[in-house]
Amino acid sequence: MAEKQQAHRTEKEKKISDGILEQGTRGQHYALTVVVLFLSASVYLAMNGHETIATIIASLNIVGLVSAFIAGKVFAPKVDHPKADS
Repeated sequence: MAEKQQAHRTEKEKKISDGILEQGTRGQHYALTVVVLFLSASVYLAMNGHETIATIIASLNIVGLVSAFIAGKVFAPKVDHPKADS
């Protein structure tokens, strides 16, 4: 009985872990799509004589990316790693 319960618990934990990983990967794909679309729009506008708005869009896009990476590092959960005995 205990082995069956342990197997069930392990299976549920694996499903939860896989779901979290999949959600993160999906979010990264969506972010990449948005970035490519905005940079493409920026290039199109720049090539058609709208350099100012193209620069603003590209700059905001880059600032948003940098902010997301910084926020990810700052607000990431802290994990205590056990110290190795020397």
